Amino acid sequence: MENVFLKGIDGNLYMDQYDPYSGWNWANLGNPGVGLRSNPAVINYGSNSLTFNYFGGASTVENVFVTGSDGNLYVDQFNPSSGWHRVNHGNPGVCFTNSALAVVNYGSGTWPVENVFVEGTDGNVYTDHYTPPPSIGWSWVRQGNPGGLI
Repeated sequence: MENVFLKGIDGNLYMDQYDPYSGWNWANLGNPGVGLRSNPAVINYGSNSLTFNYFGGASTVENVFVTGSDGNLYVDQFNPSSGWHRVNHGNPGVCFTNSALAVVNYGSGTWPVENVFVEGTDGNVYTDHYTPPPSIGWSWVRQGNPGGLI
């Protein structure tokens, strides 16, 4: 699976997906009810990177992270069996700026470890960290700043 994600000037998330039989095809994934503030950042995992088997198969899974104009973090996740769905991850009590998101996926075995880094309007960096089983879930961690506003 080869995808490119872009923020449109209309505030929607667009995906250009490559199909080996028909070439590149555009899809409008919409927005979370508010316009998008940041360009998307993507985490891929599955058969081409880790041996992740969350959805019962060896398919590649994608998480696409964007900040909304409401200052929250949103993730569009692709599930091979049901398609795209969007989840509002909210924020840790401070809104996010329009800065680019950095994403990290690491680990081995059956569960990935994910970190999404975003800049808060208070000048600090925050991490939305995914915790694998047995206590599955996302949690916010304030990372501070390098000695001044970023």
